[in-house]
Amino acid sequence: MAPEYARLPTSNSSSSLTSTTIASSSSKKPSTLCIIFPLLALTALVSSVLTAYSPSLVAHLAKQQQQQQPQSTSSPIPPYATSVSATTSSQPSWKRIASDTNWRNSAAYRTAYASCPLLDTQDKCEQARYDRLLAWEWTTNNANDDGLLRDDDDLLAPPGGRTRRRRPRDVVEKCLAGRTLGFSGDSLSRQSFHSLACLLHADGATLSISKSGSLDVVRASFVNTSSAPVTLLWTGDSLNPYLLAYTGSRPEPTINYTTLHPTLTELISANLDYLVLNTGLWVDASSFRSRVQDFYQAYTQIIRSALALLLPQLESQHAKLIFRTSPVRHFQNGDYSSDGSCPDLVPNFNASAITYFGGFAETLQNEKLKEILAATPGVSMLDAAEIAFARADAHRSETDCSHYCLPGVPDFWNEVLLQSIWDTCEKSDE
Repeated sequence: MAPEYARLPTSNSSSSLTSTTIASSSSKKPSTLCIIFPLLALTALVSSVLTAYSPSLVAHLAKQQQQQQPQSTSSPIPPYATSVSATTSSQPSWKRIASDTNWRNSAAYRTAYASCPLLDTQDKCEQARYDRLLAWEWTTNNANDDGLLRDDDDLLAPPGGRTRRRRPRDVVEKCLAGRTLGFSGDSLSRQSFHSLACLLHADGATLSISKSGSLDVVRASFVNTSSAPVTLLWTGDSLNPYLLAYTGSRPEPTINYTTLHPTLTELISANLDYLVLNTGLWVDASSFRSRVQDFYQAYTQIIRSALALLLPQLESQHAKLIFRTSPVRHFQNGDYSSDGSCPDLVPNFNASAITYFGGFAETLQNEKLKEILAATPGVSMLDAAEIAFARADAHRSETDCSHYCLPGVPDFWNEVLLQSIWDTCEKSDE
């Protein structure tokens, strides 16, 4: 029997799924100077970039600084680093759950999820990692805040502070029977696609896997129900890291800002009900040319161009578009190409954007995405970055600090997505 899901209060005031219709929003030790000067230089760079490119982000971070008191971390950073903090104490966080009450850490759930046929080498982790990471549950300290913003202001939170989370089977049977969800983007988007399919599998669904053109097709159906299966689509073997057509490769791709990536065009032609997109992992300071201005300007242009090309087609299908934010890559003391690692064994609740090598890049991207989507009615935002920020301990290995173990963090992204779909479905039934 699949485990029962706890209930998670709804809200129209925070940040996990944000509707833009209401969002405005070596062996030798280095010398002290060797540590201080690079930090000063990085801080100056971040400050200048934030000031030049995102006034709204400056205001957002200044407000966070007023709300927070500086806290010590396992990797000490100077007080001025709090000016680029990416989290606040009022945001949803993670709590350790006793093993006898945490269904994610149960043998039955882990066995069911581990048998999911979509899991590949980029998803699987050593057993010891699962023992640690599945002991944590994403939740909230605020009874009126589950990190969801929606189109309708009258979707109020139920009383109490319990975490509200629907069983995937319930959402499929009530709201997604016969529906089609498409996923496209980079390798984290592929993990999100795998996660949703495996959540359904772990809750008892039979997965039928096939190909249609370049698309990967998963149909999830449940026994003892008359409901039609839900169809999940992924844009095949070719990653779509920029959403748009491109030639060349990183860090010097040539992006065609007037044409969608061919696999995304094929995906749209499948008559979707929901489309979940992300770009960012290949459009940051580590992967896109050499200057901050280049990746930031390119990211902005990619989002604007993709929206302009996508929305007319999706509107004609009455399909819902959801953009996912980009989680910070949790590399410390270097990047993936310079001996960086993510050695944490527990969540880091005291981290800021510059705790992680290049972490300011995703912070910039996500604030720009929020800004653009706030002015784009009808498009929602799934704030995966907020959910994942503290979970430097949840990656596949100490040297892959971008991708996550499955089961793991991406499951919470999809549970927020499913809860939002449930709420919209219930609203339409009234």
